[in-house]
Amino acid sequence: KEDYSPAVLGRELVKDWMTNRVVTLSPAASLERVCTVMVEENIHRVFVTEEDRLVGVVSTFDVVRHVARGALALRKDRGVKP
Repeated sequence: KEDYSPAVLGRELVKDWMTNRVVTLSPAASLERVCTVMVEENIHRVFVTEEDRLVGVVSTFDVVRHVARGALALRKDRGVKP
């Protein structure tokens, strides 16, 4: 079990751990572009902005989920059980 008690976490603030460099893309960016940016920038999340307003976040988990669903759909189309 993870321990998030004050004794363990201390009094550190979010600002002490956060990343100041934010990588953004537009909602029109392709999945390929998002993946390329994640690899090139060595990051796991890309923030999606439109007119300087945050409209979403794409994570590596989102990408994996998309790829897995596509693979499952292909297997189903071919009559292969997962």
